[in-house]
Amino acid sequence: MDLAQNFSLRLAGARVLALSMAGFLAACATPVLQDGAQLGGARIAILTPGDSAADGAEAVIQLGDAKTLPLTGHVTARIEAAWAIGAHRLVLLSGATRTCPRQESLLTTRAEAGQWRVLGKCQDRFATSLSGEQWSARQINARDPINWVFRDGVLSGPLAQSALHGRRNRATAVERPAESERPADPAREPSSMPDPVSTPPVSRPVGDDVVPAPVGAGPLPRPAAAPPRLF
Repeated sequence: MDLAQNFSLRLAGARVLALSMAGFLAACATPVLQDGAQLGGARIAILTPGDSAADGAEAVIQLGDAKTLPLTGHVTARIEAAWAIGAHRLVLLSGATRTCPRQESLLTTRAEAGQWRVLGKCQDRFATSLSGEQWSARQINARDPINWVFRDGVLSGPLAQSALHGRRNRATAVERPAESERPADPAREPSSMPDPVSTPPVSRPVGDDVVPAPVGAGPLPRPAAAPPRLF
């Protein structure tokens, strides 16, 4: 074996050893817990595979004993708030990505299965509320804020506020009957009854009843004629 072949074999062995050591170190790296929450179901934990966020390793979500759910693009993450809605768990996350210092996301879980959605653009903030079995989030400080709604296990959005008003206006128009379909209002409709016949006024009596006769009496006697004068 010549010197060149011996050098090639040594170089190949060094490469295999380096790859094996890298795999061993990665397997032995201890995940770092960044945040966690317990809402009556599986524990939710935010982990980073590296020793620090400066390593650029992506954060992951651990749901109980299930496999980790990667937070693609996130180098840090923390839990801002959490809600229990029936069998579902909702978790508001915020963290830094490689291109954004703050990004808000929503994690929805059931048992040990879950998924997450980015709520808005970089630096967007959301105000959340829970009413009964309905959760909602509305963008803060936006001319036409976007909205998210979680109800009956389904997350809907993003939907602009103007679109929500449009839906409500259309629903109101459907509920109200058209002008031609509304029943006639007797108070506003012209009457179809003929005008009553006007009765002429009673004329004032004249003659003998200038002095009214007593009740039950007949007509007043006429004055007797004066006797003829002899002289």
